[in-house]
Amino acid sequence: MPQSFTLLFGAKNGDAESLSDELRAQLGITFEPRSSMYLGDYYHYEGPLADKFSVRENFVPGFGLAESDHREYQLLVYAYFFSGTEDERADKFLLMRDKLLAIEGLELIRDASLETDDDEEEDS
Repeated sequence: MPQSFTLLFGAKNGDAESLSDELRAQLGITFEPRSSMYLGDYYHYEGPLADKFSVRENFVPGFGLAESDHREYQLLVYAYFFSGTEDERADKFLLMRDKLLAIEGLELIRDASLETDDDEEEDS
């Protein structure tokens, strides 16, 4: 079965725009500001470093905490890796994890590899 990889980091202070600016400078990527009722305002990237990468507030008015088990974090950084060969996904995952671990103020909450069905991967 194919594997997808996921990272979740948290920051206890700051705002999503400032953190996305810092990540842009550190990683050399550009985030697109987005807004949704469920996620609120957030910053999104898709490209060679990650299939989906976002910076957002943990609390969304009207919906509550995105990560209620980690309420101490004001900001969340999600990164998903699901395209390419398994080795390519794993390499991107490990590279991004190392880069994010080096950024002051970010803490690793979760890193996971998940076995997926082909149908699930196509829906991502």
